[in-house]
Amino acid sequence: MRRSRLEELEREKILRLSQEDLFLEDGQEALDYLKHVRKFEDDLLKKFSIGYVPKGVLNRFGKPHEFAGRIVIPIFDQYNNLIAYSSRDWRKNAQFPFWPDSYQKGLYVYGLNSAKRSIIENKKVILVEGEFDVMKLHQVNIKCSVGICGSAPQLQQIAILRRYCKEIFLVFDSDIAGNEATKRMEKSSVFKHFHSIYDTDIISVKLPKGLDPDDFIKKHGRDDFIRILKKSKEEYMGNKND
Repeated sequence: MRRSRLEELEREKILRLSQEDLFLEDGQEALDYLKHVRKFEDDLLKKFSIGYVPKGVLNRFGKPHEFAGRIVIPIFDQYNNLIAYSSRDWRKNAQFPFWPDSYQKGLYVYGLNSAKRSIIENKKVILVEGEFDVMKLHQVNIKCSVGICGSAPQLQQIAILRRYCKEIFLVFDSDIAGNEATKRMEKSSVFKHFHSIYDTDIISVKLPKGLDPDDFIKKHGRDDFIRILKKSKEEYMGNKND
């Protein structure tokens, strides 16, 4: 379910207040989840401006705010302009676990404002699905990582990343949606010929079944993640040169 777009003033207000509330008494349950279940550090939460909207907060119409009682994740463009919000209800049996502010997903890449310098320095980008996957990779010092906030990248998102590097690793969740998205991309004539047209390599990385990048890092660690990236590149280069 998706709500209507927040007004700019409301978005800015949420950004300021929710970051404060996450570290106050009202946000203790949300903070415990982020730190002890997701294993995120305080500095990382602050880096990505993660916040919490207390349950009693009202919207401008005097009704319970749509983000009340939810973790909020601000989405910035590459120039640090606040574009929209994603939100999470982490509790079991939540009616709407994911509830985003309405925006054109295909025109933005999550975390690019934080990852841009690392992408340029490393001459590569790791493209994952979710915001928490991006955050986990940054926490283990793989800072050239960004997210599409979905399971199927748009050509516009690839074009944005192409401005900063010519090597794009696609690391989608190893579930039905992620596997299907990867297959569609591999069969797509546009992405298949991206190297010859745009001098850019798009490298698919297949994780073990049932794992997303966050899970993989928790289970296998940073070094194994890097190894699987290198192996995927070797396979890609071998196929490309055949």
